[in-house]
Amino acid sequence: MESNYFRYVNQKCPVCDKPFSGDDDIVVCPVCGTPHHRDCYKKNGECANSDRHRDGYRWAPEAVNSTAGESENPFPPFSNGAESRQAPPPFADGAPYNSQQASSTVFFGNQPNPFALFPKEIADGVLTEEAAEFVQVSSFKYVQKFFYNKSGKKTWNWAAFFFAPYWFFYRKLHKLGAIFLAVLLLISVGLSLPSAAVKFSNDMNTFVREYSNEATVSDENADAYIEDMTSDFKAVFANNPVGSAIYAVQGLLLIGLHIAAALIADKQYYKFTVNKIRKIKEETSDENQRKLLYFRSGGLAVAITIAVLLGVELFTTALSLLL
Repeated sequence: MESNYFRYVNQKCPVCDKPFSGDDDIVVCPVCGTPHHRDCYKKNGECANSDRHRDGYRWAPEAVNSTAGESENPFPPFSNGAESRQAPPPFADGAPYNSQQASSTVFFGNQPNPFALFPKEIADGVLTEEAAEFVQVSSFKYVQKFFYNKSGKKTWNWAAFFFAPYWFFYRKLHKLGAIFLAVLLLISVGLSLPSAAVKFSNDMNTFVREYSNEATVSDENADAYIEDMTSDFKAVFANNPVGSAIYAVQGLLLIGLHIAAALIADKQYYKFTVNKIRKIKEETSDENQRKLLYFRSGGLAVAITIAVLLGVELFTTALSLLL
C-alpha cells in the first residue's frame, strides 16, 4: 500500500480532488490501483474506492483537460495485452520512472503491465518485453537504464561499483568480468610484490596487532597510549616512503577500477542483452524456443560468480602466506 506505482501527473487525487504534480508523494491502492496523496490516504483511512472493490473496479487514468493550450490527452496509448490504455510515457518528466515508483512485477489479465509504460521496442528488432524476459531479476530497473543508455545518457550502477568484477560474472558478462578481474589482480597483487610494498604491509600488520591486542587503557595512561599509537603509525610511513607510496597508488587505482565498472556496467549490459536477443531471434523463429533461450542465456550466473570469488580468495590467501 505504501509503495508508489508511477507518477500520475495531472490526474486528480480522489480524496482532495487536486491534481498530482511530479513532486507529490503518492501511494497506490494494491487492489484497484487508485492513486492518493499519502496524507490524503492516511486521513481517509482507506482507499477512496474501497466500496467498489467487490465489483472488480480498476482505476484508469482520465483524459486531462487543459486551459493552457496543451493536448486534451497528453499521454499516448500503450499496448496492454488485448487492450490499450492511457498512461504516462517513460520520459514524460524527462527521465524513465524510478524503480521505487513502479512495481517490477509483470501483471497479466486486466492488471497493469508496467512494461507497457515504455516504447514497444528497446532497440531495432528487440522488443522491450523480450529484454525484460532476458534480464529476469530486477528487469524493470534495468529496462529503465537501457532506455537511458539508448538516449545517450549516463547511468551509475552501485552494484557494479561495490562488487566489481564479480557483478559482471553475475550478469553473465564473462569476458568483461575476466578483463576487470585481471586488472584487479594486477593492481592488488602486482603492486604488493615489490619488497618495499611487502615490508610496508608487514609493518602495518605488526602495528595493527600491537595496538589491537592492548589491554583496557586506563584513564591515567590514555593520553600516553594515544600518543604512542600516533607516533608508531607515522613511523610506519616515514620509515618506508616507497612502500607507503605504492600503497597509496594501489588504493587510488582500485577506486578508479570500481568507478569505471559503475560507469560502463549498464551500457555494456544493454549491448549484451540486445545482441544476445538478436542472435537468438536469428537462430529460431519458434516463440517458445526463443523464450527458453532467453531464460538460459539471460538471468544470473550465481554458481560461476561464487566459483570465481572463491578462486580469487584462495589465490590471494595462498600468495599472502607465501609472502
